[in-house]
Amino acid sequence: IDAGLERLRHAVLEKGTDDDR
Repeated sequence: IDAGLERLRHAVLEKGTDDDR
C-alpha cells in the first residue's frame, strides 16, 4: 500500500464528497 495514496484517501474523507460537485 502506498503511503501517498492512503494520505490522499484520508484527505478526501476529511474533505467529504466535494469532488462530486
